[in-house]
Amino acid sequence: MEEVTPAMETLQQPLVSQTLPLARVPRPATPRAKASASHPARDLLRPIVLVLAAWGVVIAAYELKIAIALPLIILIATASVLRGGRTIVDRIVLAAALLFGIAVVGALLLAVWPWGLHPVPIAGSALTGLIIIATAFRRRPVLPRFCLHDAISLGAATCAAAFLAWPLLRSSETRRLAVVVTGEDFGRHITLFDAIQSTGGYLFQNWDTARAHVYEGMIAYPSGSHMVNAILDSFYRSSATELSRPFDACDHYLGFVIMNYTFMILAMAWSASWIAGGYLTLARAVPLIAFVTATGLSGEYLKLLLSGYPSEMMGIALATILFALLCRPLVRTNQQMVLVLSLIVAIGFTYYLFLLPASMAALGWIVIRRHRFRGHWPQTVIIGSCAAALAFFPLILGLTIADQAAALWTMHNVGPSFDYLIASACVVAVGLLTARGLGSRIWRTYLWCLSSCLVLSIGLMAVIGFTKGHPGDGYYTGKSFHLVLAVLVIGTGSLTLLHIPPGFRRWSVSTRSLIQAVIITIAIAGIFGFIRGDSPYRPLGRTPLAKTWWTNEHRNMKIAQSVMYLARVYPPTMPTLVVSDQPYPAYCTTLFLSVVQRTAGQVAPALMVPLPLGTPGRLEASMLAAGRPIRIVAESPTAYQEAVEAKLKHPELPITVVRSGFYGR
Repeated sequence: MEEVTPAMETLQQPLVSQTLPLARVPRPATPRAKASASHPARDLLRPIVLVLAAWGVVIAAYELKIAIALPLIILIATASVLRGGRTIVDRIVLAAALLFGIAVVGALLLAVWPWGLHPVPIAGSALTGLIIIATAFRRRPVLPRFCLHDAISLGAATCAAAFLAWPLLRSSETRRLAVVVTGEDFGRHITLFDAIQSTGGYLFQNWDTARAHVYEGMIAYPSGSHMVNAILDSFYRSSATELSRPFDACDHYLGFVIMNYTFMILAMAWSASWIAGGYLTLARAVPLIAFVTATGLSGEYLKLLLSGYPSEMMGIALATILFALLCRPLVRTNQQMVLVLSLIVAIGFTYYLFLLPASMAALGWIVIRRHRFRGHWPQTVIIGSCAAALAFFPLILGLTIADQAAALWTMHNVGPSFDYLIASACVVAVGLLTARGLGSRIWRTYLWCLSSCLVLSIGLMAVIGFTKGHPGDGYYTGKSFHLVLAVLVIGTGSLTLLHIPPGFRRWSVSTRSLIQAVIITIAIAGIFGFIRGDSPYRPLGRTPLAKTWWTNEHRNMKIAQSVMYLARVYPPTMPTLVVSDQPYPAYCTTLFLSVVQRTAGQVAPALMVPLPLGTPGRLEASMLAAGRPIRIVAESPTAYQEAVEAKLKHPELPITVVRSGFYGR
């Protein structure tokens, strides 16, 4: 006779018992659960052992000079404890967003504790906190299986990183310096990065010490991304001391800028895929990710890299992740709130120009999804208020103590092409103006996020137009439109809402479908000039931006060679002021020489006098404002004569005037 197994006994239960309403019956305790309940000491011992093991791994990695592996371990461990998302890339992006927000807030302690940026206490504390949280919430480390969608996303990000890094890897030290001297913003950011490593914390926490390292107006600048990069650099070097050679700060920071820009591309591609959600098949994912990646490598956003706007890069990356999570939130409300608040705080510490649209979008999401907060409003209000206080702290500090509100009136058109904005809006509208788009709560929330960004841009245009008369030429107006363009780019996933003929579904994942996806990808590459480099879209003139990055057109070799020569000839014993017949090149040479020699804070009073470049009497005003012994290097006979005459007028000033030998070689 056939033996009856327990499973067969279950199937042979009376049908009536299977049709009764299901009651909430306590699940019988398993042997493991009984053991856990009867051995609390074992439950307490397990996290202690894990914490000790984590610290052992951290110390061993530091001693073996491979501490660079620790941030990756922390990222993967955090991704394994989080829940939500179907792919590994989903978890990695969510974990990176959470860790970034925790890092910029936790860095407030670095100026207080005695270890500064040392990688051992930072990594050890991070892993300890992660183990405690995982134990408290009973989260076992689990990661999704690696899938083809992960391969596409990570492959696109890897190709983008290689495309951006290769022109620098094959360049000499002088040619890499020539990349950053094209705009003065790069110099300011490098000094922030280097000063954070020297002081061991945020500069506004070490105000008096920071004056010797950077221009005082940059002390209260939102430096969250600089802080994260400085922490990662300590892991990369397995050291908490400052870089031995001043030029290494320039070199290392340039590498982190490439990493940040790659993360921005990955964040935008992920956000577009995340919002598309269930409509995103493999055949649709390939052209969508290819389009977003191509936009980052050849479109308007490459201007951010060429001009040196690293904070804005990370601000766009964080904002797009935030908007994606607001459009398609996670199932777990508590985890969703933690990620949203972490991203808002990160935006406030990184690039607070985007804080207003981010906050508006988050408040709108709470109203739209208010049913998720029933019974949790007191906790939501308290936690949200604390997060808002942290997020707006850098903004309040900058507008009050640092008086950065005056920068809003800066006139310099850096915005994207309005034709490109209109074209992107039309592409998104094609998908939104469908029954699926109009009836989807995800895409209605997307429209709210887009509207929040437009409120900032239109408001800035109105203020600049009323005060200056040129609404489209505001510096921060253009930067706000960069965020609008980013939201439009991630909204191109709305094309997946278009109706597909029934016959197409039978072979949507077949070889024929993948071939069509590849053809579309090649078409996108041709549109952006990746095939022949002769696309009609040329924002900087006749040469596409992608080709510009790979050539010497955007590199100012003359200033870079001058800086390298002066740094080699004149020691950094006193600040150096360079003068010539061309005011702006001399200004840039002085700025980047101070960056390389770590004298930016000492040169700043003489360099930042409130007189336009080329104004008669500016050199004399700079000499009077220096307040310390200063060296003046003249790069032309006329400039040398002017410097000598200014010195003779003020013989009491400790000034040395020399003639540069670079142009006479």
